[in-house]
Amino acid sequence: INNVGNVDDQNSTGLSNFISGDGGAIYNDGTVNITNSILSNNKANDGSGAAGGAINNRNILNITNSIFKANSSDDWGGAIYSSNALDIKSSIFSENFANQDGGAINNTGGKLTIEDSSFVNNKANGLGGAIYNNNGTVTINAINNNVEFTENIAGGDSNAIHNNGNTIVKLNATSGNSIIFN
Repeated sequence: INNVGNVDDQNSTGLSNFISGDGGAIYNDGTVNITNSILSNNKANDGSGAAGGAINNRNILNITNSIFKANSSDDWGGAIYSSNALDIKSSIFSENFANQDGGAINNTGGKLTIEDSSFVNNKANGLGGAIYNNNGTVTINAINNNVEFTENIAGGDSNAIHNNGNTIVKLNATSGNSIIFN
């Protein structure tokens, strides 16, 4: 999908898409809402700058109650590359891979908000096994459930989150919930 308008994707499965370029399944320049969906085994492949194994987000991306599994990028953001607004709620990112930075997500200059979600077994050969945050803002909220970063691996620094440049990270947990880094 190459989106410049509005897309609402509900209860769907995006499997094994491959693109020579950015965004294995979705390239977003508009607004995309993904709910109750699975995106797995998508790949962005381009020897000179592929970004976002499943999604390359340039504008507004909202994800709720979805799974991103085994997506990969030859360069940045195994599951998602985002340079604008990315809001994730009650979702799971597992086994995603980036050959460069951000095993699950590469947030470059964008605003990333994560609520009640898990990042498990993601890998980057570069920095940020789960998330690479470059000159962006990351807000993590554990409101109704824990937020977990478990067994993510970076070949460089920061198995969970790597911050580079002028970044802001905010961590918020309500009573009885935690943000867990293992």
